[in-house]
Amino acid sequence: MDNSLCWIAGVMGRQKPLNQYILMSEYLWVWIDAGISTTPDQWIFPELEERRMVPPTKNLLVITHADVDHFGGASALKRAIPSLVTMAHEADRALISDIHVAMDRRYDIFGAEGMTLPQSRVDELCQRAGDPVHVDIGITSEVSLQLGDGEAWKVLHLPGHSEGHLALWNSETRAAVIGDAAMGWGVVDGEGALQPPHYMDVEKYLSTIDRLRKYDPRTIYCSHRAKIDGFEVANFLKESSNAVEYLGLAIDAALGVSDIDDPQCLKEVCEYVSSNTERWPGALPSAFASSVAAHLRLVLARVGVAT
Repeated sequence: MDNSLCWIAGVMGRQKPLNQYILMSEYLWVWIDAGISTTPDQWIFPELEERRMVPPTKNLLVITHADVDHFGGASALKRAIPSLVTMAHEADRALISDIHVAMDRRYDIFGAEGMTLPQSRVDELCQRAGDPVHVDIGITSEVSLQLGDGEAWKVLHLPGHSEGHLALWNSETRAAVIGDAAMGWGVVDGEGALQPPHYMDVEKYLSTIDRLRKYDPRTIYCSHRAKIDGFEVANFLKESSNAVEYLGLAIDAALGVSDIDDPQCLKEVCEYVSSNTERWPGALPSAFASSVAAHLRLVLARVGVAT
């Protein structure tokens, strides 16, 4: 484990792991994500108080991507640490800064295909998003962060789960803090049920998995599962790509009975996949929407090339 890395194991809902990480040095803390709106007061601050850890004068929050369980606690962190500087990728910056933009561009984007979010889910997301927080730094290229004593971490751009997804990499210790950049077979929800991986772009998600393989991490820290070490790293990355292949085959089967040009195709394919895959028992059709949509865009692009 990295000497500078503080791991705070929280929970969202009843059972969903929601890990927070802080890279610590004497003069600078780099906070990696902030959880949902209640995470700082419920999990982060009590843990730091118990460990008798006090933030230094310089603090940087790196928000890995534009999901509420990664940026929702930013306002609470900012209230507690007014000097906190926030950083995200430019591609996700507007979504992180405004939950209504996130709704329009990420969460509630399939209404025309018959898959509108229920109001209860919209309300939950808005509550978890917390108060709006200005993202001070929007990056478009990868940057290095010096923690002191020669320790350096690189902020990587690993898109797929979102367009602007970020991760952090230490080449000396070969440790990666990846958020949701790769998701294995998926993550458990608040009730402990396995949900499918969520990605917005098939090729970029697979490219991210391949890039992580090339880095050959010794340790991977994810947002929604325990630390991954040693040979488990290769297994996790293989599971991540296998999940894409498995889902793609299920979608191909669904397209055998659905017309891809039908406005309701996404809904029909999600219903088929939900009913005909064994990996995610009980997962609702809506849980597959973003990933299925990504596969359908890829199919349409290939058909366009072929024709």
